[in-house]
Amino acid sequence: MDSRIAAVLILVGLGGGPTGCAPNRNVFGDLSTPYHKALNSMTRERSFFDVDQVKYLTTVTYETKELQQAYVEEYAKRYELPPDKKNEMLARQLAETRDYDVFFVSHFTSDRKSARITADPNVWRLTLSNDPSGQTVEEPFSVTPMTSNDPVLQYFHPYVTHWSKTFRVKFKSLGEGPYRQLRMTGVVAQLAFVWNPP
Repeated sequence: MDSRIAAVLILVGLGGGPTGCAPNRNVFGDLSTPYHKALNSMTRERSFFDVDQVKYLTTVTYETKELQQAYVEEYAKRYELPPDKKNEMLARQLAETRDYDVFFVSHFTSDRKSARITADPNVWRLTLSNDPSGQTVEEPFSVTPMTSNDPVLQYFHPYVTHWSKTFRVKFKSLGEGPYRQLRMTGVVAQLAFVWNPP
């Protein structure tokens, strides 16, 4: 037997292996922590498949106050944050949701030129509305590219793949009303993501 394998077996047998609580998973192997359940409830997806390829697959999560609270709980649990650090983190997250409507976007397209999302209209124009008629819209305050192969990002957003581009999109807050419609429009497609329809 390889000496390294023997050493591992001895450690496990003596209880010297990794300790801590593994994240909850359902029968399909998907993460099912309270945070991930909240994530799923606030995530929307649009896709288009051609006969031989995926034209686009876009997934958007609306980072509400409730989701941010669940995120901080899960982050603090995984990283064993002391109460003061956890409270500081929660205060930062809630301050952001008070001032902005924030969305996490994972975007895959078979055309590289269509993969980029920017605050100024280019291939895609992003708008946000709290008006079901769509007459009043807000342009993005900022669009920040993220690193898709970051293991922390992939844990908190399991739908992200190595092939998708990821962005954090911020709009100035539209207020307390629950309805939100994020639109991605352009020559490629017109995509609508809706939360809390009337």
